Amino acid sequence: MLNLGWRHRLSALASVALAVSILRRRPAAALAALVALAVLNRAFYGLLARRLGPTGAAGGVGLHALHHLSAVAAAAIGAAAGSRAARGPQRPRRARRSADPVEAARLGRRVGRRDRERARALVGGEPGSASAHEERRPHSSKASPGSDRR
Repeated sequence: MLNLGWRHRLSALASVALAVSILRRRPAAALAALVALAVLNRAFYGLLARRLGPTGAAGGVGLHALHHLSAVAAAAIGAAAGSRAARGPQRPRRARRSADPVEAARLGRRVGRRDRERARALVGGEPGSASAHEERRPHSSKASPGSDRR
């Protein structure tokens, strides 16, 4: 957990700066953030060096930076969850449309002509045959030859 003291907050900020500068391939900024992290936590890193040696201390610095990054991420997620909870209950979201035309047709959703043909081909229907729904709807705005339009 991220402590609330200024030294710990600044260490977390230095860890974030270190991660961002590494991702952006900025070695000077990464070195500056690493030095800031080392200065802020010199007593802890000195203890690690005495107990674990230089290699163990170097690993400890990396793990400590990772600890700060996970704490920052947890604080951000917690703040977002708290903000969402403070807004009250949300309306239920609409179900997403299925990208699979066979699944959409099975659920009775509207699908495009190409997707209908693909769905019929996949389930064994003939691509040229029309469904009952398509037979009722004319494809053009012109009336069929035997209809009485007024």
